[in-house]
Amino acid sequence: IAQPGQPTGSSKLCLSCHDGTIALGDIVSRSQAITMVGTSGPLPQGASNLGTDLSGDHPISFKYDSTLASQAGDLIDPASLPPQVRLEDGNVQCTTCHDPHDDSRGNFLVMDNSQSQLCLTCHVRSGESAVTGHDQCNDCHLPHNAPSGALLLNQATVTATCLVCHT
Repeated sequence: IAQPGQPTGSSKLCLSCHDGTIALGDIVSRSQAITMVGTSGPLPQGASNLGTDLSGDHPISFKYDSTLASQAGDLIDPASLPPQVRLEDGNVQCTTCHDPHDDSRGNFLVMDNSQSQLCLTCHVRSGESAVTGHDQCNDCHLPHNAPSGALLLNQATVTATCLVCHT
């Protein structure tokens, strides 16, 4: 299965601000930096400040093709992606899910994610998520800054994630 390496393509542009470290609000076409709401320095910690450790974030900059989908088994063939979910030279990038110029759906998403519509354009619902009451991916998962790392769970462990709702 493909392992993402260093960010490439348009994701490098996104991370130039969203790693929260340098050049915040500095753009070539303006003589003065754009002031970030509520801060005078780096972006505040949270979903918009990804930091420099992307191990708790949805992977980016990897080839998403039919081979990967068939090997993984829980991914949909990218030939079935709706037009608003775009790959960049066959790679998943930040812009696959986010449109920095349109916040009409919230979080600058390229399409509505109610009922996990965006998540389910690539991911096959399986396992625990198929159990009644486990309807939204974000009930258990975070796409950014997840404390569990690669599992993208909203708690550090599977047990802690389940105990948010279950006793």
